[in-house]
Amino acid sequence: MQALLDFHNELMNLYAYEIETSASLHQWTQFLQEAVAKSQHTTLDNSIIFGRDNPNSPDAKYQYAAPYKDVIHASMEDGRNIRLHRNGVVALAYALWEDEYRNQIAKECGLADKNDVESDVFQDLNKYRQAILHVSGRLNRYPKVIRLFTKGQVVSFTKDNVHVLFSHLIGELNRIGEVYYGKTPNFSLDKSLNEA
Repeated sequence: MQALLDFHNELMNLYAYEIETSASLHQWTQFLQEAVAKSQHTTLDNSIIFGRDNPNSPDAKYQYAAPYKDVIHASMEDGRNIRLHRNGVVALAYALWEDEYRNQIAKECGLADKNDVESDVFQDLNKYRQAILHVSGRLNRYPKVIRLFTKGQVVSFTKDNVHVLFSHLIGELNRIGEVYYGKTPNFSLDKSLNEA
């Protein structure tokens, strides 16, 4: 059952990455808002410039510049950076399943092919991944289990959506353990504070 345990750890690390990165973007937004509020010379319309060179060098170059207001909005809860980040987490979660752990689980369970390990939950995850990567963000098939969005809706994950999604994924690992390994791993995303 090592592959299932490893996959569980990967998903938990991915969930932690999502939480920590979202928190970091929130702090970044607050930092920028405070910087503008405290400065006599910087306004929301001034550009913030990002580069790799020493800005005091006469031949310094930069790679990205945008008004403070745009950078702040991009990192807010409904902003571009959060959406891109969460979409990447969803795509990576499915890639871990399909390209790595599904095959390992099949081998550990003595199955001929990774497709012998079936999961409606991970099929739904793939529907969301396909919407993000291939269908301009719109869900083009109804999910069976993880019903966060309906067919035709734009897939835009909130913090709560990500929690529900990962609750389903971690719970599905328990079902896979029971069906394919004959064991109950008792994985859980939500733990009591007494377990911390």
